[in-house]
Amino acid sequence: MKLIAKLIFTSFLALLFPVSTFADGGGSSVDDYKHVEPLPAKIERLIDSEQYERAEEELKIYVKKEKKNPDAWNWLGFSQRLNGDLDGSLKSYKKALRLDKKHLGAHEYLGELYIMRGEMKKAKKQLKKLAKLCGDCEQYQKLSAAIEKAS
Repeated sequence: MKLIAKLIFTSFLALLFPVSTFADGGGSSVDDYKHVEPLPAKIERLIDSEQYERAEEELKIYVKKEKKNPDAWNWLGFSQRLNGDLDGSLKSYKKALRLDKKHLGAHEYLGELYIMRGEMKKAKKQLKKLAKLCGDCEQYQKLSAAIEKAS
C-alpha cells in the first residue's frame, strides 16, 4: 500500500512539475567550494535516471562525510521531496542555504517545495531572492513558471 501511495504521489509531482523543472538544480559550483568534493558519479547517475529513493540513501551517507557541501544537501532535499518527504526536504534545503546563501538551485527547489506545500507567499519570496541573485536566470525562469502553473 505504501508503494502505491508513493507511485500516486510521484505521478502527481510529474503532472504538477515536468521533469525539466527539476533537471537543473545548479546554482553553486564545487569550484566555489574548494573544501568540498563533487558529487560522486554514482549519485549523479541515480538522479539523472530518476532513481530518487536510491539517490536519497546514497546522499544521506554522502552528507555525513561532506557536511559542508551545499550541492549535496540541495540534491538530498531534491530527492527527499520527490520521495514525498517534504519535512526532510525542507531541512536539507535550509542546510544548503545556510552553507551558501546564494545557492540558486536550493532557492529554486525550496520555492517548488513551498508550492507543493501550498505556501505560495513563501514560494514567491524565493523567486524574489532569485531575481536579486541572478536576474532572469534559468532557476528564476523555472520557479516563475512553476508558480504561474500552480496559481
